[in-house]
Amino acid sequence: MGRVQISGNVAVMMINGLLCRVIFDHNPTNSFYIEESFPLEWMYPYETPFGIIMKINRDPLVALPEDVLKRDHAFWSKYSERLIGNWITYDTSVQQVADWVEKVYVRNDYSGFAGDRKFLRDDDAQKAFSKLRSSQAGVYAWRLRLLYPNMPLDPKYVPYRPKSDAEVQQLYREGDFAFKQSFAFCPYSPEAVVRYANFLFQFQRWDDALIIAQTCKKLDPFNPSITSLIDQIEKIKKQVADQAANNAQAIAQVQQMETEARDHPTNVRNVLLLGSAYLQMERTNDAVAQFDRALTNSALAYDEVAGLAQLYSKLGYGYLGKLDATLQKLATLAPEPYKPEAYYDLAALKAVMGKNSEALDNLRIAMDLNAKRLQQNPKASDLAATNRTDQRFNALRNLPEFQKIVPPK
Repeated sequence: MGRVQISGNVAVMMINGLLCRVIFDHNPTNSFYIEESFPLEWMYPYETPFGIIMKINRDPLVALPEDVLKRDHAFWSKYSERLIGNWITYDTSVQQVADWVEKVYVRNDYSGFAGDRKFLRDDDAQKAFSKLRSSQAGVYAWRLRLLYPNMPLDPKYVPYRPKSDAEVQQLYREGDFAFKQSFAFCPYSPEAVVRYANFLFQFQRWDDALIIAQTCKKLDPFNPSITSLIDQIEKIKKQVADQAANNAQAIAQVQQMETEARDHPTNVRNVLLLGSAYLQMERTNDAVAQFDRALTNSALAYDEVAGLAQLYSKLGYGYLGKLDATLQKLATLAPEPYKPEAYYDLAALKAVMGKNSEALDNLRIAMDLNAKRLQQNPKASDLAATNRTDQRFNALRNLPEFQKIVPPK
């Protein structure tokens, strides 16, 4: 009674993180270093690799200094020599690391092994050094993660985004190098595998992520988190493959429509389909060129103009002029039952565009046609009732001319 209880690793580490921040802030003359147990978000802007641990610098670093990156790379290249040998480089592929793991850890083949065999028999040492290295790799990965718009990003971290392609490439190379070492130090560590897989996900390296996870499973076949990771990667790969196939099919269809448009430029339906396809591909200028081409075709039917109006309406305010021309043509082509709506939509657009006189002229035509239609069919839609709640006409409602056309109820 009367005590606050906290449970769960995440909750406990959040409290620890706050305590660390308080200690850090209240000791401005002391130097701080950390062996990471759990990633603490607030520390990332301050952290730099420092030997096998990390330094928490007094001021946050907008970018990691190049000399820090070079020193970290050189240190761990030399340190790896004592553990597994100094054979991992920037250019070492994930498959090569996995093949080495297969040979040394799975088959126990030590031919050519240049490290310390005692390290291979020491589970605690493998896990410890793997974690130390993956924690440093996490510093690089964190800064790269800030680049991606689909990642949740606290605005206070925006200044720490990489500022150039050169900086991105440098962080990427060092992060990948560090994760490869971490994995080789302990290929059955779920933390090393999952953190590296998440890094590879950022760069759509699905095949490499799958190699890492499958290699880990050979050493820890009953770990449910690794099995789940493999399933997740395989699902992503299938989705990517299906999307690629759909894209290839869509491109082929567009190419066929482009050929048809060149050979038979009067085929209005094909021109409209091609413009729609361009719109889906975000090729807006090409889409508009096709729509304009269709609009000048004398063979354009009412249904086709109606579809064209819908397409132009999706393009936003920058294309209201083209939508205006389309709706004017729609009004002239509309069959009698649809003419009231055609003139009404044209009037609404004119009102939105601030063309009040033209809006009133077209609204008057729409209401006259609407009245005639109601005389013939009292159950037909009443545009006067619709207009009374149509916000597009709000700017005109107090005008005497408007009130003559649509009397207040």
